[in-house]
Formats: sequence, C-alpha cells, structure tokens
Amino acid sequence: MRDPDYLTQQALTTIGTLNAFGQQQEIRASKRMIAFALCDTDDERSVSHPLQHLTDNQLITYRHHSDSYVLWEGSDLNLDALVQEAMRGIGDRTDLAALLQQSTEPVPLVARKHSYQTGAVRHFAVRFVAVDDLPALAQTVSRADGEMLYLVPSDNAALEAAHAWVNHAARAEETHRIAVMPDQVQRLGDLLLEVTALRRVLETQPELENDRVARRELASRLTEARQALEQAVVWTYRPGYGTWWWRGEAQQIAANRDLDNLLSHACDVTYHATPRVWNELIVRRQLSSASARARRNLVEAMLNHGHEPGLALEGYPPERAIYESVLLESGMHREEQDEQWGFGPPDPEKDKPLHLTPVWNAIQDYINAAQHEPKAVNGLFALLEAPPYGVKAGLVPLLFMAVYLANAGEITLYEHGNYVTVPDIAVFERLMRQPGYFSLRQSRAGGARMAVYERLARKLVQYALSKAVQPALLDAINPLLQLVRRLPEYSQYTRHVSEQAQAIRQALLTAREPDITLFETLPRACGVEPFAAETPFDETQFEAFFTALRNGLMELQAAYPTLITEVAGRIRDAFGAAASDPPALHKELTARCQHILPVTSDHELRALGVRLETANEGDAWIESVGALVARKPVTAWRDDDRTQFDLHIIDLGHRFCQTERVAAILRNQQAPDPPPAGSSDTPEVQPAASRHPGMHTLHQKMEQMLEEQGPELTDQQRVQVLWEILSPLIERTTGETPL
Repeated sequence: MRDPDYLTQQALTTIGTLNAFGQQQEIRASKRMIAFALCDTDDERSVSHPLQHLTDNQLITYRHHSDSYVLWEGSDLNLDALVQEAMRGIGDRTDLAALLQQSTEPVPLVARKHSYQTGAVRHFAVRFVAVDDLPALAQTVSRADGEMLYLVPSDNAALEAAHAWVNHAARAEETHRIAVMPDQVQRLGDLLLEVTALRRVLETQPELENDRVARRELASRLTEARQALEQAVVWTYRPGYGTWWWRGEAQQIAANRDLDNLLSHACDVTYHATPRVWNELIVRRQLSSASARARRNLVEAMLNHGHEPGLALEGYPPERAIYESVLLESGMHREEQDEQWGFGPPDPEKDKPLHLTPVWNAIQDYINAAQHEPKAVNGLFALLEAPPYGVKAGLVPLLFMAVYLANAGEITLYEHGNYVTVPDIAVFERLMRQPGYFSLRQSRAGGARMAVYERLARKLVQYALSKAVQPALLDAINPLLQLVRRLPEYSQYTRHVSEQAQAIRQALLTAREPDITLFETLPRACGVEPFAAETPFDETQFEAFFTALRNGLMELQAAYPTLITEVAGRIRDAFGAAASDPPALHKELTARCQHILPVTSDHELRALGVRLETANEGDAWIESVGALVARKPVTAWRDDDRTQFDLHIIDLGHRFCQTERVAAILRNQQAPDPPPAGSSDTPEVQPAASRHPGMHTLHQKMEQMLEEQGPELTDQQRVQVLWEILSPLIERTTGETPL
C-alpha cells in the first residue's frame, strides 16, 4: 500500500471486521460507523481521507443502496462506468411499467374479511400498468378473483390521462378492479433503471465471464438494488399515499384496515351470489390429493347410496365432513317420502347461512338451456367460477353432481361427443379431472310422449316411475341399451335375424339422445310412426310399437343360442354321430376320441380330443370346438365365419372317421384271434382284371420305402399310412366306403 498511514490501515481492518460481523448481525460498514470505531465520534469527515484513498486504490468499494463499504479484491473492469453506459443505453425508451412487472414480484393482496365471512379465500393479483395501456386493458388476470392496478404515469400528460380513465363511467361496472395513482414515481424510475442496467451488464458483458470478482460484485449490487426497488414499490403504493380508485370514485385509504375493507367490499359486490361454505377441504381452487380422494369417495356415495340417510357413510372420514357441511346442512340431500332420501334444491330456511340457492339455480338454468343441442360441461364450470358466483373449483363438481342426481333421468351426458349409456363413478372421475371432454343435454317428454314413457316404464322399469323427477327417460331406455350392448358380438352383427330386429339393434347401438331414440328412432325401426309430443296418444300405435320391440329384442337374444344349436347339429352330421342332444353328443365324441388319439398325429384331431376332455359343462364344449375349427371364438363370429365353419367341420369330420377306421384295423391286428372271413372290419379288395408292368414297379418302390422308414415307424404306423392312401382308391373302385 502506497500510504502507510496508520488510520488508513485501521480503516481497512475495521471495514473487513464489520463486513464479517454484518453477515450475521446486519451491521453495515457505513462512514459514520467507521468514524465511531476509529475516532469515537460520528463525524464522517474524520475518515473521509483514508476511505477515499482506499477507494482510489480499489481496496474497497462503496454500495450506495446499503450506504456501506465492502472489501474489494480489485478488477480490471470499471464497473461503475459499465453500469452508467448501460443506463444511458436504456434511457427513456423502455416501458417503465413493463420493467417493474419483470423486475419485481408483487405479493397478491387477500380480501381477509370477505374470505373469513364466505369461507372462500379471494385474492387480488397486483400488476403495473402504463397509462398508455389502460384503454386496451384486458379483463381480470386468470386464476385471480380481482386485480390491483398500480398505475405508472411517465409525465404530467400521462397523469392527466390516468385521471380521465379512472373517472370514466365504464369503471362503475369493473367491480373487481382497484386502481392506485401514486404521488410520484421518480424514485421508482431511478431504481428500476439501475436494476435493469445491472442485469443487462451481467447478462451481456463478455469480459465478466473470466472475471469472477467483478461478476460477484455486480451480483451483490443487483441483489441490493432489487431489495431497494421492492421496498420503494411498497412505500409508493402503500395505504395513506397516492389516490385509490374503485368504480370511478376515489377511496379514502389511510391504513391497512381501510385497504382490507375496500378489497372485501369489492369482493362482496363482485361475488354477491357466492356460496358461504366453511370447509377448507373442498372450498379451494386446487385440492390436495387427500381432498380430491375424499371428493371422489363422496361422489361415489352419492351415486350408489343417494337413497339412504347419510349416504351410508360410516365413521368420520373426510368425505363425511364435506357431506355434512355442503349437502346435509343446506338440505340438498334430505328425506323425501317413504323414508327414501334424495337430492333437490337447497331448503330455503337451511340455506340462509350457506347461500347455495343462486348457484343451484344457475346450474339448473344452464341445463334447461341445453334442450336442443348439447352444451359443454366446462362452460358450466367456468360460469360458476366467474362473477357473480365465484365458486371455487374444488366445490363446483360436487354441486353439479347434486343437481345432476336431482334431475336423474333428464340429463344426458356425452364424452368426446359419444353418448354415455351408463354414467358410473369412472365416468364422473374423468369428468371431474377433464370437464372439457364432456357435454350435457336435457331430455324431456310431454303430451303423447309422456304417455308412451309411462307405459313403457310400467312394462320394463317400474322404479323409473318412482323417481322424483319425471320423466326419467334415461332410466327408461337404459335397460334396452344395456340389453343390446351386452349381447355377444355375433348377435350385434349377424344378419341371420329379421330386418326389423336388425333395425331395432342399429337404433339402440347408435343411440345418442334418449328422447330421440325412444320416441323417434325406435318407433321407425319397429315399423310405426314416431311419437310426437303435440299429438294425442294412440293406444293401438303404442301396442304395435311395444309388440314389435319385444319381438325384435327376443329375436336378438335368441340369435346366439340358435347359433350354438346349429353348430352342434353341424358337428353331429360331420362326425356321423348317433346322439341327438348336446350332452349325449359330447359324451359320444369324447369316447370316440379316446380310440383315435393313440394312432393319429393330426394336431387338429388331437386338439379336438383335448377340448372335448377339458370343456366345462353345458354348451362350453360346442363353443370350444367351434373356436378350434373357425380359429375365432364363437361369440366373435361374423356371418362369413359361420359359413367357413360349415365347410371346415365337414373336412375335420371326414379325417376323424378315416382315422377311426385305421384305429379299428390296428385293434383287430393286435387281437389274439383274427377276425372271421368276411368281417366288416376287413376291407375286401377285388383283384385287378389284368396285370400291368407298372404294377410290379410300384410294388417294389413301396416295399423299398417301407424298408427305408423301418427304424422310424412302427408296423402300426406303416399300416395307418397305407390305409389312408388306399381308402379313397377302394372307394372309387368299389363304390363303397371302406370300414
């Protein structure tokens, strides 16, 4: 060090010591602190000379935001010059509001009073807005209940424009928006310019890549500058300073309590139809995994046990707390008649503290508007989450389920545009996760259609008539839909039924709307005119419709059993069996297979034997044999598979009978006494009328081939091969089938 002055050395030591302690005790090495440590006085002039000397020699550096000195390891770069150059480059061309939004992270403001009273936490997103951007201001930022606008006027002209905007009559409708006009933003502008310049130097200056000391110093300065900027934002836009505007009127905000009252009042006005449900498990924008599981369990209980008190919930799981605070407390789940429980609109008296009726009515109105074409479920959810309802996303599906069950039979659901025939818990789990995949439609009936529904329900599903909401069209048609969809695949495609049965099947398999299917598509398939709501009921027309429908469904149900009976008949004919009924036929074929399996290598015949041996009781053996021959399960057959089976079973039966004959010959050869002459088990071959030289050659070749295969084949196997060759020759020459 050039100047060995004692005071200068002590100043350097003091700064280092204060820096070390300051990390833990928040002690700053300010000029006054250094003067007090060295000279027992707070007169800064006593240490001005040594501090300036240390600064000039780059042993220390001054940070003006913290008003302190820090030890400086030295660098070839002039950091102050780089920062000043960056600030000049930024100048006045940058949007101050945009830079503030990028450089700070304003904390959302919570309307605590309103949140406490309603049970739903509501917050206002904070954003900086340039005056020039006010005319094109969008609606409330997503995922926030309101917004706090921190206006950033750049000059006097902008200040006047901001005053004109906040006083405009259109602001009266923006109940979710509060604007703050600061007294001055010069201090913010200076700090923001410095923060932006420091960040730009750190990100763009190539010399810093190899200068660790300079990079670390700039990072420390940037951290301090950001802290100073955030503190300046708090002070600039704090209660008691600036002017606060709501709905075009200036508000007196002198303290934090006044601010919370304003935020809560804005929420009260904006969300005047919001429910007041005090259950933090469900009244949330995003549920925890435990809360989501509890909601899922509650929805399942609503579906399966809605007619029971307490939804048959046992113990006190989380779903019980949700049930009691939402469904039971409001009277949406209540005892209706004959000790049966059900869902309905909130009880007027019970609902006074909960205020769920407006939301119920909104859901019901949305469903009522979906009579002519489906409406998206996520559109309903968005409606409920928006003003004036503001229902939290966790609660919305539960309220929808209550209205859905109260209108059971009237609401048709679609998933990806496809009609949901059986809305079960799996469907509603997907609906709660992805409501955008679903839509709904209201299905109602009146006039002649109502009479048709009542008579059809009385004949098919009596319980539908006991539903609180009538007509329960979905309940009335569901048995028909399920009957057709549960038919074997063969029955869903075969053309071996009448054209009317095919038309009925097509109408039910392609059903999309229960009312259209029940009153228009099915009657046409049954050969009668559709039932119009405005026409009088015709008993004769209904009886013709119901008779044709019943006969068509019975024919579809009988299609597969008929197929099995025909397959059994084809098997009996192909194998030349004597048994008439399927059990006896099964027993006969099984016994016959036991005789041929030891002498055959035909894999299909051996597979036949295994299937006959291992098949279950009843018609299972027929299905097993049919699947073996057609290479496809009988339930999945098409009409072409049925034709191919008829051909292949004949071939299999022929091979089976031939093998039986060979097995019979082999058994006779192994018997101790030869069969008598002329026995039916011995084929009688007539000698040729004349000898031909080729016959001797053929005889020698066959003997030679039998000798060559000697080590590999037994005598029985050679006999079987010869018999398989000779059988068709004997049949052609004698005209008789050899036994």
